Amino acid sequence: MRSAFIKFVGMVYALAALGSPLTPAQAANINVSASQCQPDIGAADPAPPMVVFGVGSVWNYGTTRATVVCNVTRSPLASTATVGGFYVDGDNPTVNGVVQTTQCNLVSTDYTGRDLGFASFSNSSPKYDVFLTLPAAQLTMFAYTSLICGLPPNGVLRGVTSIQ
Repeated sequence: MRSAFIKFVGMVYALAALGSPLTPAQAANINVSASQCQPDIGAADPAPPMVVFGVGSVWNYGTTRATVVCNVTRSPLASTATVGGFYVDGDNPTVNGVVQTTQCNLVSTDYTGRDLGFASFSNSSPKYDVFLTLPAAQLTMFAYTSLICGLPPNGVLRGVTSIQ
């Protein structure tokens, strides 16, 4: 008798769950401050980059281009998504009447370190808010996403937003 009651209660819960008007919650956009980025001290750099971390930004304080690497936090994409979107924000200085250029690569790698894909931009606007996308196939649940930017002297990277 007890097992019949348990089966009945289980069936009631299953039917209630199937007929529920609730829909899954949507993931929110995730903003990552550039103050969480790290200088890329690679073999190509003649000296360690002179970067200053401010409230919500990273600033190239040096006299040469500096490369910074940022982890991009994101939620898994919805099952119906075809792309993942990202906004990158920053400022380029003007030197002798010429606006300097920032170059960035958004890179997706899997848990083994294999590159899945990338998107790039080069921007020479005083203030930029660039939208990049990657196909959903390159943003799997087990993929890591990074932003790598070359900042001109006095260039500022404000952050990156992952759009869900």
